[in-house]
Amino acid sequence: MSYLLKKDSQNITYISFMNESIYSKAIPSKYNSRIVPIARNCTSVYFASLDSQKNLHIIYKSKDNKIIHVKEENDNYTRDIILDDRQNTYNISNLQFICHKEDIYLFYTANNPYDESYDLIFHHLNDTNSSPQSLLSLPRLDSKYDLTISDNKLILMCTTKNEEYELGLYSYDFTNKDWGLERSIKKQNNPLTYSSLCNDNSCLHIVYMCEQFGQNQLYYLNTKDDVSSLIYTSPNTIEPIIFKYQELIWINWIELKTSKLTFSTNNGISFSDVTKGSSQQDNIDKIHFTNIVDQLYGQRYYGFINQNINLLVLSQIDLENILLNQSMNRELSLLLNSLLQKQQPTLMAASTNPDQSDNIENIDSLIEIQDTIVQQYNELTNFAKQLQDEGKKWRNKYTKAEMDIKKLKEEIKFLTAKSKGENIQTAEISNEAVDETIETSKKDDPTINNELLEQ
Repeated sequence: MSYLLKKDSQNITYISFMNESIYSKAIPSKYNSRIVPIARNCTSVYFASLDSQKNLHIIYKSKDNKIIHVKEENDNYTRDIILDDRQNTYNISNLQFICHKEDIYLFYTANNPYDESYDLIFHHLNDTNSSPQSLLSLPRLDSKYDLTISDNKLILMCTTKNEEYELGLYSYDFTNKDWGLERSIKKQNNPLTYSSLCNDNSCLHIVYMCEQFGQNQLYYLNTKDDVSSLIYTSPNTIEPIIFKYQELIWINWIELKTSKLTFSTNNGISFSDVTKGSSQQDNIDKIHFTNIVDQLYGQRYYGFINQNINLLVLSQIDLENILLNQSMNRELSLLLNSLLQKQQPTLMAASTNPDQSDNIENIDSLIEIQDTIVQQYNELTNFAKQLQDEGKKWRNKYTKAEMDIKKLKEEIKFLTAKSKGENIQTAEISNEAVDETIETSKKDDPTINNELLEQ
């Protein structure tokens, strides 16, 4: 992942990783601005953002497993070692941080060497009395999570797994310095594979992925209405991003190397049909965009950087030259605002319609029925899995017993053949002994020969 940091309306800083180094470049390129190295001997585990004074911060993992903090100060960079994991005991990964006022709050995933699990670690860097603390146990070392500031609280969204998978919002109180569960978004037995959010300063808009019935289901939810809506179902694994611009909510993802999207003009009440995006490229990657200038809400985007910044969907609807690629498209801006103003009275009328509450109750009832059916299906799925596991155990036992019986039969056959051979050899030895006895007796007593003949 690479990073875009917009400090003012004239410049964007581009932070990228290549050849074990982290580089910075100013966009748009002026006077042949070159790529500036910021750190060397790095891994791809790094994160970049801006503080309240618009200073650049980068925290990265070095090749010798140190966590290093680089801070921009008066056009210079200072470096501090936060953590030294030289033996790579914790295998630190998935690093992020968030700035609030003068403070930096660092997060990363790490191995728990004591019980072979994966933990999400939290560290308040500016508090000298603070040390890294384990917040939550995660399903995987590369489990995704999101951070934002809302209502003067630090919000963490991530998926945990105990008896069930659970997608939750957790909040950190800056004053009391304690964590709590803000709300549980989704619980289910099947995996919750991905989630993303954007904060428009009035509520959080959230998308998340569920595995159900062998399919991957994309849901939307905002924390104001708190109702999940199924947007899209796919047999493929997808990782959707969400952002809000010009009062429209956009959801974008890559599926089989194809950009797909849907949008909402009514703040998430309904979404358009899923369609292909107009920009299709092979070198698309996730890009983290920190923008403290424009009214653009969202952190992650799909896109690519060449001479210009190309963020899928946003580049096509950029009415205010946010990406500094073109002059303002005033005509398109006027058209869009006009369409939104026309739609607003319709939405207001719908909200005052007395039948609306009945429709909402019916929807809630259908959602409850759907959840019940899903719960029963999941229970049957788990029961079937248990039966399969038990059947596998008995098949293994049967196979082992069959092999033991076969082995015993071969041993018995071998012992029988061996015993038979020894009996024949014994009988031959006995006959030879008898013959020798007779011959000896004949020599000693000639009458024995006549007696034997008579017999």
